[in-house]
Amino acid sequence: MQDRHMFRAKHIHVLSANSKLNGTWVKGYLCSERYIYLPELESEILVDPATIGQCTGLRDATKWEELTLDEQTEFTHSLDFEHCNNPQEHWKGKLIFEGDILHEESLDFNSAVAYNNFTGGYFAFYSSLHDSEKRYKIIGNTIDNPGLLKNDT
Repeated sequence: MQDRHMFRAKHIHVLSANSKLNGTWVKGYLCSERYIYLPELESEILVDPATIGQCTGLRDATKWEELTLDEQTEFTHSLDFEHCNNPQEHWKGKLIFEGDILHEESLDFNSAVAYNNFTGGYFAFYSSLHDSEKRYKIIGNTIDNPGLLKNDT
């Protein structure tokens, strides 16, 4: 799956037996405004439309050592083990999605990633993400962590 064609959203479970999975983030192809197709399950799943965000195709500046063990494991399982002995060599940063909250170290400022219909690109920090160097890190998202957008001045 090419990164820029990927979407993420929060899963809505309709079966009470699966209620523990309700609200978990899923990534895949957007089929409609309420369904995302997960290639690994070969299935469409119901999602909350208010949580859908497209992948920008860009990555942040997070280093391998900064990932949690769960994040390292998830990335390692996504690789083709026949061609990968060292997952660290393939790590390029976390994928940035629409709705992610980025922190810019030198500005000490947080900003949400949004799509600009006029320019046709993603922006944060009042500028295009495509024009900037990898100087920011994902610290949360607007759904789970809206309080992170309150910058103290």
